[in-house]
Amino acid sequence: MVKLVNKAKYIVLLALLIPAVLGFLTDEFVAAEQITPQITLKKALDALEEGNKHEALEAAHRSMLLLTQQDQFHIRMARLVSAEPEGWGVYIKRKSNRYKLGEKVRVYVEPGSFKYERGSEGLFNFGFTVDFVLAKTDGEILGGQQDFGRFPFKSHRPNTEIFLDLKFTLSGLPADKYVVKITVHDMISKEIKAIDIPIEFIDGELEN
Repeated sequence: MVKLVNKAKYIVLLALLIPAVLGFLTDEFVAAEQITPQITLKKALDALEEGNKHEALEAAHRSMLLLTQQDQFHIRMARLVSAEPEGWGVYIKRKSNRYKLGEKVRVYVEPGSFKYERGSEGLFNFGFTVDFVLAKTDGEILGGQQDFGRFPFKSHRPNTEIFLDLKFTLSGLPADKYVVKITVHDMISKEIKAIDIPIEFIDGELEN
């Protein structure tokens, strides 16, 4: 029997250095046909030539935000970690993908280019749902769960740096190699991205 326990956590880091004077919180941000990445990138280059590094940085950031709304949803990275992440990019990478029988499996996931929609209250809405299955290396499915995690967000700022902290408790398994197949859904665009995380359970102590 495979026992699957949802311990998913998340932390959203707000996109800083995005002043309202540049229009990030206006309807123009949402209306990409009015303000394009090319226009804002040109403003960044012009500001840089004029020696205004701060303005150049903000305009370049704005161009990046617009590009995320045109890019395809993807997973920037997925890593096995040995402890709860402290923030976006702040984690301890696990030394190997080998676990003792019954040991918890923790995966740090960074979604990228996820989409927003503007809510009636003026906030940016976005979010994710996560499914997973546990399989043998030959493809045999042992178990899984749809909607393993649901992460809806409302923010005053268009966030770009976010991670999902997914924690799996897998019990009743014999020592063997397995694959955790994780599927992340963008709630707004309905785009889907799947990733495979190979793991191995061993009967005995792990080598240091």
